[in-house]
Amino acid sequence: MAKLNWHPINITPRAPQDLQLRVIVYNVQDVVLSDTSFTGEKMSDIYVKGWLKGQDKKQKTDVHYRSLNGEGNFNWRYIFPFKYLPAEEVMVIKKKEHFFSLDKHEEKYPVTFVARSGTTTSSLPTTS
Repeated sequence: MAKLNWHPINITPRAPQDLQLRVIVYNVQDVVLSDTSFTGEKMSDIYVKGWLKGQDKKQKTDVHYRSLNGEGNFNWRYIFPFKYLPAEEVMVIKKKEHFFSLDKHEEKYPVTFVARSGTTTSSLPTTS
């Protein structure tokens, strides 16, 4: 009888790599001036909010107070840690489906960074 030569094949799923996205916010411009100062000038208090699509954690800069020309100057650094699968070019997020779930399930998203500038008055709820 002939002897078979075989080797075991590794079929474990690929493990995602731990990576960080680092973003620096220096300046913003063309922000709508939505407030009026006590001297009657149009102005806004500006901040920038950023996040990775799919992640719940959002980060926000400090506030550039009393911009009179729609420009804001920052030197703010964001660090967004995430798990990345290079073969599929997606980030992997493990989270519970429901509050009472025991196990986490895995979701895959393309790596997409979103940045939005805003003013402090635009984030306040309006009353009617």
